[in-house]
Amino acid sequence: MSTQAPTFTQPLQSVVALEGSAATFQAQVSGSPVPEVSWFRDGQVLSSAALPGVQISFSDGRAVLTIPAVTAAHSGRFSVRATNGAGQATSTAELLVTGQTHTDTQLTQTDTQLTLTQVRRIQTHN
Repeated sequence: MSTQAPTFTQPLQSVVALEGSAATFQAQVSGSPVPEVSWFRDGQVLSSAALPGVQISFSDGRAVLTIPAVTAAHSGRFSVRATNGAGQATSTAELLVTGQTHTDTQLTQTDTQLTLTQVRRIQTHN
């Protein structure tokens, strides 16, 4: 049986999440034998005890970490490390939690509409 060091065929992608919403990191890893996967936040091993509510799974080469309701305290650098007898690989991404509210979104949309209206008026006068 041949061995192959772990490689990430789909690395982690950084996530921007609204406070209170869910944030999910996913990575696809290959290797032979099947690698063991560990998660880290800012260099510290992640576990359900370290981050209550976190859901971690690894099946068919897909490593998934979900935080059901993020807060600003969850922001940071998340890494997944895959290890087997042939070697190891790590993929890292950032979680940014924003405090933007629904009202802020509405104001932004309104500002954009006003700007478009102003541009149309300028174009009409030229």
